[in-house]
Amino acid sequence: MVVFAPGRPCAHQAFEEETKSYGGEIAVDLLELSTERLRLRTPRIEDADAIQSIVTDPRVALTTASIPHPYPDDGARGFILHVQSVASRDRRNLAMVLLDRKDVIGMIGYQIKDMEAELAYIVSPVHWRRGYATEACREIIAYIFGATEAEAVTARAMTANTASEAVLRKAGLRWQSELPVVLPVRSGTFPTSCWRLSRDEFQRL
Repeated sequence: MVVFAPGRPCAHQAFEEETKSYGGEIAVDLLELSTERLRLRTPRIEDADAIQSIVTDPRVALTTASIPHPYPDDGARGFILHVQSVASRDRRNLAMVLLDRKDVIGMIGYQIKDMEAELAYIVSPVHWRRGYATEACREIIAYIFGATEAEAVTARAMTANTASEAVLRKAGLRWQSELPVVLPVRSGTFPTSCWRLSRDEFQRL
């Protein structure tokens, strides 16, 4: 999510209601969306083990712009607390949960800047090639255009990650350009494709 620039897809990221503080305690505003097979909801501390397992997998981490590898021990817990604390209408990170088994299989989110929402997501390799990423992306894109003032949704993907590019294409985004991007956490420069879907284009889908 560029908080957590996702796994299968490359550098992407991301989350409505603002968190508030009462007497020193953080009250987390919850958001939940549903698709045919998934529930997209605010992550919980009890999701930490599942998320930790996903982000420590090199097949996930090494295709992202910001997930370090090796990943810090108990890093997922800190990540969850962070995204809970910064959640707002313009910045979200949601857990992908299977409706039938309640398993956390990934994360998806966005962050809005200059009226554009940058999309990000990761999916556990165990669940690759089943259409979950596309399903989640379509739902979060509909949410962005329905609940925020963003004029476009954008995303980036390493060009070597053709599966991620396919997800973005199926979700309605259109290829814009390709450029080299320096990724410090990956210690290198990587060819990266840029994708975009405007509000007008979304309304015509």
